[in-house]
Amino acid sequence: MRNLSFFKNKLPEHILLVILVGSLFLVAIVLDYFITLKPSIFCRCMGPTFWSTCTNNIQSRVNQKCDSSTNYQCQPITETQFCTLNYTLTMTSTTGGTTDPVPGTYSFISGNTITLTASPSSGYLFRYWIVNGQNAYTLENSITINLTTNLIVQAVFALNQPPPPPPPPGTPAIMQWYNVPSLIESNQSAIVQSCFVLGNPGQVNGY
Repeated sequence: MRNLSFFKNKLPEHILLVILVGSLFLVAIVLDYFITLKPSIFCRCMGPTFWSTCTNNIQSRVNQKCDSSTNYQCQPITETQFCTLNYTLTMTSTTGGTTDPVPGTYSFISGNTITLTASPSSGYLFRYWIVNGQNAYTLENSITINLTTNLIVQAVFALNQPPPPPPPPGTPAIMQWYNVPSLIESNQSAIVQSCFVLGNPGQVNGY
């Protein structure tokens, strides 16, 4: 009261009234801002989840935001973004040749098309490809792959051993067994033995 009496004695009543009305108006604006116009200031939502695994170059996450249409309640929102997924290509080869790319481990963006080439050394020949432990069933020394997963590729080479020359005419027929690398089936682990006939095959009865 003492302070009011001081202002009353120093200021005219109409000035005090203006100050009072102005103060009430300012308080009303502040309350209106925090309660009516900006209720979202009281809305507290959980942060976004972690980004998902990159699939088809897209990854997503769930975020929460205040929604004015639901009286500023937290609503889940799915967010997406572009991403790149890398796969590894591991190249190996058996004795007797090399590959392009040379043996080693490489990283490529998913979906890349890569040409692999096997080059035999002198005295060797290319046999077949093994991809992730399975025979690729192709004798072509150059293949093209589309990288959509991690791959381990092996080029298989073998010694170039032609069959022995035929014996001179009149030599009696002789059956001889020799080893042939396992080239036909990927699950074939034993060495296959094939029969090679020396001399005149017609002289070997029962074969």
